[in-house]
Amino acid sequence: MVRKREPGGGRKPSPHTPRAQLTVRMPDDLRKQLERSVARRKNGHGWTLTDELVHRLQRSFNRERDERRDPAARALCYLLAEVISFVNAERNDPTELVIRDGNAEFVPNSGWRSDPFYFRAIRLAFDLILNALQPPGEMRPPRTAEQPLDGEVRILGERFPIPAHTPEDLARSVRDLILFQLAREPHEFASQERPLAMSQAARALQLKQGTKP
Repeated sequence: MVRKREPGGGRKPSPHTPRAQLTVRMPDDLRKQLERSVARRKNGHGWTLTDELVHRLQRSFNRERDERRDPAARALCYLLAEVISFVNAERNDPTELVIRDGNAEFVPNSGWRSDPFYFRAIRLAFDLILNALQPPGEMRPPRTAEQPLDGEVRILGERFPIPAHTPEDLARSVRDLILFQLAREPHEFASQERPLAMSQAARALQLKQGTKP
């Protein structure tokens, strides 16, 4: 006798599994390009056409988000990437072989992330660059210690005051806010754009998510 599965039985879907359905029409040549990309990515194992579409859509939203940033902030991100590239080039194994669009090529790896020597060199180099770029003039805080806080941010029931009495106070508050978001899973948030970007950053930095920092 074949035993029927009870209602609600079976493997529970992962919170990361896409659930919204959308039927789209596209040119045949575009679908073939997507299918070829799926076949090349991880040799086609564990990667579906849906995964490829969602991946490429998310990348397009990431680019739009980056384009909306302050130009000076984008420039600093570029400088930090250049610092990492130069320092990483001094390692014994700064590149790794990967397959992209059917072509084998050597690309930089993230070994510096787990190497205390090179990580500190990157931090020191960027600190020196920021010191050189620091604007001249007297530093004037927007509020004194006797005045109330500038505001606060609430995320998932957690309260993050945003003081601006000293640069150090503001920096510590921003640090706590960023690290809290890095530790969260995307499905914990109601809004998806920034949490997804934070989740991608956490994975790239090899951080453990789902626990408070």
